[in-house]
Amino acid sequence: MRLVDQLKATARLVAVGLGLVAAGAAQGQLVSGPDIVHDNIQDIANYGAGAGGILGYAIGSNTCNIGNTSLAWNNNGTPGLAMNAYRLHNGRLMQIGMSWVKLACCVANGGGCTSMSGQTLTCGSGFGLRPGCKDVYSASWNGGQSRLAQRSSINPFARTFGAYNSGSGDAAFKRLQIAPGDIGLAGAQYYAEGVYVCTDENPNNVWNNATYRPVTFSGTNMAVTGTRQMGMPAIKAWEAADPTVVVKTANAPSEGIYYFAAKTVNLAAGWTRYEYAVFNLNSHIAGGSYRIPLPPGAQIRNIGFSAPPYHSGEVYSNAPWVADIDSCSINFRSPQTFAQNANANALRWGTMYNFWFEATAAPGSGSNTLGFFRPHSPSSMSSGSLPVPTTAVCAGDWNRDGVVDFNDFLDFLNDFNLFNSCADLNGDGVVDFNDLLEFLNDFNTPCP
Repeated sequence: MRLVDQLKATARLVAVGLGLVAAGAAQGQLVSGPDIVHDNIQDIANYGAGAGGILGYAIGSNTCNIGNTSLAWNNNGTPGLAMNAYRLHNGRLMQIGMSWVKLACCVANGGGCTSMSGQTLTCGSGFGLRPGCKDVYSASWNGGQSRLAQRSSINPFARTFGAYNSGSGDAAFKRLQIAPGDIGLAGAQYYAEGVYVCTDENPNNVWNNATYRPVTFSGTNMAVTGTRQMGMPAIKAWEAADPTVVVKTANAPSEGIYYFAAKTVNLAAGWTRYEYAVFNLNSHIAGGSYRIPLPPGAQIRNIGFSAPPYHSGEVYSNAPWVADIDSCSINFRSPQTFAQNANANALRWGTMYNFWFEATAAPGSGSNTLGFFRPHSPSSMSSGSLPVPTTAVCAGDWNRDGVVDFNDFLDFLNDFNLFNSCADLNGDGVVDFNDLLEFLNDFNTPCP
């Protein structure tokens, strides 16, 4: 018996040793700290219509921890999954729906995870969602209304969760809501997206917290198709489908991550359509304005804005943004500031807003400015290099009224005397007498 016991003990030691070797190999592929990713959107739950005919959906979630440290999985708490829907139609990607946030329940650790580079990971040991392990929630589970929390209860940058409303309602209540008119369009492509907020996550790892996958509609029934794009928000689907789209990623100073996308379309008679989209991945300060520079004399028409509607009693306003045009820019902004209404319509986490217009100005390289909604220092950030209007058809028409006259001269002098940046016509970084000479030349040059 003693020999048998010794053999068993030896076998156990060998097994442990092999396990440590395997774990060591897996650990070599894992990133530092906890790192949650929405590994896949494996299914869709279709709930039909609620009040006003609004359709209700939920998405499934294969969730992986590709970090080398366990992450907490709390009942009715972290991590939280926000669900979104998008449509690409006539060259414009728009967010057409959002849900409340599905809170965690319980975790069942399994295998099948891969790293961001596609390496197979080994499910390790620990608590919560363990390193290299996967947890699976069906779409029908994620659509359970008692587990859906309002987005306003979560600070995505601090990764904190507050009290939430656990109530239930009709078929669309708190779920991923889409208006019937936003589906079934000929030639349209559709995408579902999941965005995670996780208290335990290493702040350096939040960049991959959104995943999208193409979906199709048969009538009002949504189904997954194609391949999931792990760690990528759906704004990247626009770039994947259209090589003329430019997408930039930027961190707000000491805050969250934004994606900026742009596209231009040449139209007849010297007009160009400018399309912009901004996605807020995890910024709590949110976006309160979006400014695009304009050259002198550019005519503007067909201005548009789109944002997905909050619903089911969420405290945030759906009042549309307004567009202000001056001699230097077109500035889209929330109708109220944070000081006026902390729940005004702002570009908050897990949402994408669209801005578009047509201009008599050819595109060139420049940057747009996102102004923050909440008080922050600095108060704005740059989009990075994007196509922007740069050269106007008629630079002498300073006030853009379609006529070059003395009023344009007076309006330019006003900007010149205020040292406004758009009065720097020669682009040397200084508003001076040389810019006045440039304008006089434009003023005296006949327009087409």
